[in-house]
Amino acid sequence: MSSSISTENKANGSETPKVFLPPKINQIQPQFLSKKQREELKKKQEDEDKHQEEEKRDDRDRNRDRDYRDRKDDRDRDHRGDGDKQRRDDERNVKVDQRRVDEEKNSAKDKVEKDKKLFIDEREIEMIKGKYLGTIKEKKRVIKPSDKFKQVFHFEWDASEDTSKDINPLYSQRHDPKLLFGKGFVGGVDHDFQRKKYGNGDDKKLEKDQRVSLEETMNKPLLEMTERDWKIFKEDQDIMTKGGRIPHPIRNWDEIEDLDPFLRDNIAICGYKRPMPIQMQGIAIGMNCRDMIGLAPTGSGKSAAFLIPLINFMLKLPPIRDELVQDGPYAIIMAPSRELAIQIETEFRKLANETPLRSQIVVGGKSAEEQGSSISRGVEIIIGTPGRIEDLVKRRYLVLNQCYYVILDEADKMIDLDLEESVNFILESIPSNLQKADKEKDVAYQEQQILRGEKFFKTFVMFSATMLPQIEKLARKYLRSPAFITIGEPGGGKKDIEQRIEFVSESQKRSRLQQLLDKFRQPPIIIFVNQRSDTEHLSTFLTKVGYSVNALHGSKTQQQREAALNSLKSGSIDILVCTNVAARGLDVDNVAHVINYHAPQNIIDYIHRIGRTGRAGRKGMATTFLTNADESIFYDLKKFLQDNDQPVPNELANHNAAKFKGGQENIGGNVGAPSKNNVVPTSTQQNKLL
Repeated sequence: MSSSISTENKANGSETPKVFLPPKINQIQPQFLSKKQREELKKKQEDEDKHQEEEKRDDRDRNRDRDYRDRKDDRDRDHRGDGDKQRRDDERNVKVDQRRVDEEKNSAKDKVEKDKKLFIDEREIEMIKGKYLGTIKEKKRVIKPSDKFKQVFHFEWDASEDTSKDINPLYSQRHDPKLLFGKGFVGGVDHDFQRKKYGNGDDKKLEKDQRVSLEETMNKPLLEMTERDWKIFKEDQDIMTKGGRIPHPIRNWDEIEDLDPFLRDNIAICGYKRPMPIQMQGIAIGMNCRDMIGLAPTGSGKSAAFLIPLINFMLKLPPIRDELVQDGPYAIIMAPSRELAIQIETEFRKLANETPLRSQIVVGGKSAEEQGSSISRGVEIIIGTPGRIEDLVKRRYLVLNQCYYVILDEADKMIDLDLEESVNFILESIPSNLQKADKEKDVAYQEQQILRGEKFFKTFVMFSATMLPQIEKLARKYLRSPAFITIGEPGGGKKDIEQRIEFVSESQKRSRLQQLLDKFRQPPIIIFVNQRSDTEHLSTFLTKVGYSVNALHGSKTQQQREAALNSLKSGSIDILVCTNVAARGLDVDNVAHVINYHAPQNIIDYIHRIGRTGRAGRKGMATTFLTNADESIFYDLKKFLQDNDQPVPNELANHNAAKFKGGQENIGGNVGAPSKNNVVPTSTQQNKLL
């Protein structure tokens, strides 16, 4: 067969093909590489991989550049007349290149941050080792006597800082010695000097009293006011400020600089003749877009103090329409109760009349869907309670991406009502890039940017009649270099309220109440009780004996509560019996008498109950019935009356519960169960807020 194959191949003129057989197994010889050869082989492989990777990268870059040039040439050739499309394509390509550069920068920045963090961790570890191993010894600082007493003794004195009166009439009304008559000389002083100084005794004039009257400081031209005049003015108005960079208060509405003309007209229409003390200083600070904490008695005009700067700020911004709606409102105002929120919204509408500003009230008792629908159409300001605002944010009816102004009214009551978590949630929903800087110098520069309209940051304002230390954490977290305003004594009552305390047994309260209502008939009158059921019982009893009465408590619907308040404001009824739901922030004009049928459980509620009368500079009366069951408030009530120069009845002054704090260390807590949420702040704790 093989001969036949070879014969055929020769016949065809082709050579015989070579047949390759696999080698035998015993013929394969293994090759062993040395360590050096292996390393060279590995390095050669790595170089080849690296070279291939570089070639691939170069190819990608060349392809990208070639494609970019080709696209550009094609666009230039085919679409020379379409300038807009060419510009859009160029911008898109520039953005792509810029995005690639930013990614490279961010990666480099992350690496630097990682190295820095590693360095800090190593340094902290070394410090911990040194502390516990005893290798680091703290050097004892030697204080010089001059430094030790540097802050203790102050010998500098400027006579212009003295704004007090001379109490002794001997010094305030000095006797004229009538010099140069008879002997006519003061002993111990050179006669020639006296002749030169006084001349003829008849020509001597009495020195003017250094104490400037209130009317003079109010009417003195602004340019002529000195620092001493401003100090006297602030003392007369009971205005105390802290925090640095505090502007002078305004004495009338004309002194407000850069006030919108519509807002100035609305202030006149509302009948505000002259600013109240909290408005004098609060508006002056608020017009600078500065964070602020304000303490003032109830009924002192806090609402206008924060609404006027807020409205003036928002009038400089474009109305929220069309594309601006998706980022939410410019401002939110939070109040602890529905009634207070509705009252603030009513005041806002008066001051923002004839302006493009729109507001939305968001409180419980009304449809959240309807409120969310109104917000989606665009509003500049949201006014409501923290609970409902939080609900709308969680349900995405409300966003706060451009919330530049936040106001908390009655902030301490929000803490009492356990609304702190809701407030924190709302504030955390505001973008962090709107927060001001930590350093005061940077904050001052940012405030100037806001006033110039270059860039906007969040302005945070808190107002209340009392400031509890629990709010200190909230203030330190969200406020930046705030100004602190106090009107009168912090946590004190108003001097315009006559406070009467009567010890009455529970069985005699109704008859004594009738006697008071017959004696002081001038309406409107508010009567406070502690239980919801008592409001219905007492209002029914008073209606039967012939009085025009309505009841207000938390179990009623929102419509019923609004109707009860409106009936008292309009004069349809004379007496309103209510629980503490109406004790905070509500403004009913000309309330003549407040009666605490049941004593409040703590002094803070007492302050706000009696604050319903004597508002806006008017006089008022507050009567409180006490029984032996109210011993928990005796000590604080006695101290409060003494601090405000009010008469203290002997039964209260001599009662054992009024002499010592006893088991009531915390206001508002039961004996044996103290509550830390109602501790009355000391002046030192208030100063820590700064």
